Amino acid sequence: MELKRFLFWIWLTLSFIWVCGVTAGTYDGIKDIIFVADELGPLYYLFPVATIILPPLILGIILKVIAWIVEGLNIYK
Repeated sequence: MELKRFLFWIWLTLSFIWVCGVTAGTYDGIKDIIFVADELGPLYYLFPVATIILPPLILGIILKVIAWIVEGLNIYK
């Protein structure tokens, strides 16, 4: 199996678990998020979106860097 494909499947699995977990955890808090967003303004809606999107994005970047380093050093063949 190719290193990039292997790291992609790791990323996809962890991202899926993350998104499902955050979605399930915040499902009960949606009323609170809407209440606070009404008080603070519409920018508060970005917090839950950032909580779901940013960690998989950061993990993807980290795994890309690891693949780039491993391929650059010819560790994985």
